[in-house]
Amino acid sequence: MSDAEKFKKILRDYAEEKLSPSDEKKIEHLIVKHAAKNRWEWENESHKKQLEQKIISGIEQKIRKDKPKKTRLFYYSTAAAAILVITFGLFWKIGKTPSDENTVILAQAKELSSEQIIVQSSNGDITELASEINILDLQNSSVLDQPKPNATTTIQIPQQKQLNLILPDGTKVWLNAGTKFEFSSKLSKEDKRIVKVDGEAYFEVTSDKQHPFIVNTHHSNVEVTGTQFNIKSYAGENFVETALVEGQVSFNTNNKTYKISPGRKITAHVDKQTIQETAFDIASETSWKDGYFTFNQTDLFDVMSQVSKWYNITVKANKYINKVKIGGTFPKDLPLTDLLKDLSLLSNVEFKIEGKEVILIR
Repeated sequence: MSDAEKFKKILRDYAEEKLSPSDEKKIEHLIVKHAAKNRWEWENESHKKQLEQKIISGIEQKIRKDKPKKTRLFYYSTAAAAILVITFGLFWKIGKTPSDENTVILAQAKELSSEQIIVQSSNGDITELASEINILDLQNSSVLDQPKPNATTTIQIPQQKQLNLILPDGTKVWLNAGTKFEFSSKLSKEDKRIVKVDGEAYFEVTSDKQHPFIVNTHHSNVEVTGTQFNIKSYAGENFVETALVEGQVSFNTNNKTYKISPGRKITAHVDKQTIQETAFDIASETSWKDGYFTFNQTDLFDVMSQVSKWYNITVKANKYINKVKIGGTFPKDLPLTDLLKDLSLLSNVEFKIEGKEVILIR
């Protein structure tokens, strides 16, 4: 079956409600949610369905043309975006490079010691993981052979890579690009299972009520016995986020404890000493671990903050474009230039690349 046939089958399955909820979510992001909310006003549900059918028909017509096909299914997100742009007239020419006084730095590229995943023990031993490794089972790995008492292990993830760990206690952890993760080599034998995160990680914690699992960050800690959650806390950033998918966690910061329920996210702004609790979109929050960026009417500045961490780039922007919204699902294995082309179509913002620096211009 060709890519075009596969895509049309997915569209048919979507229309007939045969897809799983997670697959439906991806298709909706690709087909329906690309346009910025402030430029896409539905008259009513009937009008929305009519426009949706036009979009689908336009995509199918584009597929039928004899053009080279890319192998990735999600290439068609670009086709969908282009059709939305053409249909609703959202594209216009961009202005010149912003002046220095109107420019803000959204993210700064980091100096990395290696482009490979590094495992370092507290005694100084360093192991560089083979590039094809994406799951490291520390229960059966030689990485932790004969660890010294009180030894710690630190794993560093470079740009455009991520790693799924199985810790000695059976807990599963996904580490995003630019993340540093530290844990005790005797984790499964200690009264408290304590790990440290600088970056972003998703946890599926093995239940053990007698041995709480504690995640320390720069500004807070999260304590659980068994649950699934995402935590984001980068050095140099003044906030930490914890989003709970399943179970219950205690979020501790500034000597205060907050209980989080499934489907809720806590954001602690350390510089302002404020706490905000909100509902969150699971796909937007956790699809990174499955290899996708998922944005659901996300501010362009927040989009580029995520993009910068994955590609390890410095991002500068005109401060007047911070209200632009982005929706869509994009594979993280796209070349940076391809991703920026898609984002440009959806945002009417130009992305100028200068070495490891990307400048947003309107």
